[in-house]
Amino acid sequence: MRGTIVKALSGFYYVKIGGGRIYRCRARGIFKKDGLSPLVGDEALIDVLDEEDGFVTEILPRRNSFIRPAVANIDLFVATVSVNDPKPHPEILDRFLATAEAAGAEAIICVNKTDLGAATELENIYSKLYDMVEVSAKTGAGIGGLENLLAGRRSAFAGPSGVGKSSIVNRLLGRDAAETGGISGKTGRGKHTTRHVEIFEMGGGAELLDTPGYTSFDGTLVEPEEIGGLFREMAQLSEGCRFDDCMHADEPDCAVLEACADGRIAPSRYDSYRRMLSESLDRRKKGM
Repeated sequence: MRGTIVKALSGFYYVKIGGGRIYRCRARGIFKKDGLSPLVGDEALIDVLDEEDGFVTEILPRRNSFIRPAVANIDLFVATVSVNDPKPHPEILDRFLATAEAAGAEAIICVNKTDLGAATELENIYSKLYDMVEVSAKTGAGIGGLENLLAGRRSAFAGPSGVGKSSIVNRLLGRDAAETGGISGKTGRGKHTTRHVEIFEMGGGAELLDTPGYTSFDGTLVEPEEIGGLFREMAQLSEGCRFDDCMHADEPDCAVLEACADGRIAPSRYDSYRRMLSESLDRRKKGM
């Protein structure tokens, strides 16, 4: 029997089949042997044991997949930040966008909490690179525009804890489907309220995935030479570099470095690139 994994929780995978029935499944041991883990969003084959339970026996080929957040077959990656509370961190946002680029998934930027201020700085850096939508989950402002972008697609909301991903999902669904939380007074960071990944259905054929807050980019499958291609402005400019394998570090006649010098590339974007490049080079040296 074929279905879609719509939730993963406590070692169980909830698989929805045609007609809407959901089976609670364990994964066969062969997945651990092969180093493969089922992900929310996977199309899977299951063996049914009874009216409620079964086993996942096969994962069908994926269009794309992500490690952080752990989801598969995503049409749209919604990198979510907030105007304030917590303040946006450009490097974290860049890492999420690079994650989408590495997987070949479309990405947009959703800026929440516009009731707390304007997103001018973010607009200056990203508006020419990605579609941006500004919303307030609290007041509902901008939600209609976001709905239009999500229509007919499976979208994963990803971003640091506390930016309001679950609140946006609840606003879109018109009900309290996802857990919400606040900001830690001690650290100023968001509290992790989403503890699992789950697909929610909304009108217009849209499917929403609320994911736990992560701030990591897993670049283990990306070579150092490929990281520049994950930054759209650098990928376009790299054709003007003298060397085909230019890493945009200290090479002569580097079009990316020239663009940084004259302000065409935001300093924060280049800083994010250099940190990710350094991490990738370190992994290579260590044989990882």
